[in-house]
Amino acid sequence: MAARAEEAFMSTKKKLYIAASVAAVVALLWATGVLSEWSDAERLHSLVEQAGPFGPIVFIFVSMLLFTVFLLGPPVWASGAIWPLPLAILYSTAAAIAGSVLSYGFARLLGQSWAQERIPDKLRRYEERLEARPFLTVLILRLLLWANPFVDLLVGVSRVSVSSYLLATIVGLIPTTAIQVFIGMKGIEIAGDIPAWLWALLFVLALLGLWLRRRLQGPAPDATDERIAL
Repeated sequence: MAARAEEAFMSTKKKLYIAASVAAVVALLWATGVLSEWSDAERLHSLVEQAGPFGPIVFIFVSMLLFTVFLLGPPVWASGAIWPLPLAILYSTAAAIAGSVLSYGFARLLGQSWAQERIPDKLRRYEERLEARPFLTVLILRLLLWANPFVDLLVGVSRVSVSSYLLATIVGLIPTTAIQVFIGMKGIEIAGDIPAWLWALLFVLALLGLWLRRRLQGPAPDATDERIAL
């Protein structure tokens, strides 16, 4: 038994080293400005043109790298200026799916067993809901949050099956990525056509929505009452 415990400890230690190394590389790229440079639309366009027929591969690789630091938006928005709309959607969707699956696999490989032993009871209830309706829950998260690495990390450490995750991710990312590409092509033009009074109205409606949400949620429960209920 002692040998097994030592083996498990060494395996966990090795995984932590891998995770720390990846985090260090990403932090180094961020600190040196490489990531911000690659997220620049003109720079990305130049990289793709220089790559010639390998341009889509370069685009997907750079997008996957930027995905890890929540910067998938800039290359996807720029894709419409590089290729015709169908190709821009195709390559952007491929990048979004590839980045998501990579993050999911990383979380499942390095963190699932560790997280399962340490999930608090309150989070366990949310995990049970996720596992009860895996496809629908992941699909809703994709439609609401698009290609957010937190979604992949959350599902990666849960017990949701790989097939449910993959299917919901593909179905959810295709329309949302297409919308992001279209926003990149037409967003500035559309925003410029919106009159100032409409922007003000949208701002007021957003504030009203937040106020109504707080009223519907009611006051936060008192900590003493919570302890008594427990």
